[in-house]
Amino acid sequence: LQLNQFDLLRLQTQLSTGRKFELPSEDPVAANRVLGLQRLLEQKTQAKSNLATNQSYLTATDTALSQASGMMTEIRIN
Repeated sequence: LQLNQFDLLRLQTQLSTGRKFELPSEDPVAANRVLGLQRLLEQKTQAKSNLATNQSYLTATDTALSQASGMMTEIRIN
């Protein structure tokens, strides 16, 4: 009877939290998969941040080169 109550409590917890398990030891294979997916999400988030930083750098570089080109053109005209 206690085992059935424990199973019922576990199922109620799963339903209320939306989580299949609370502790990695309850399902080590799934826990390992979750960790892998979390790492993948973190890598993708970092890559997105890196791309935004690089885009900003390239935009600043393009602006500086355009200004330098404009100055060179102005110098040649004068």
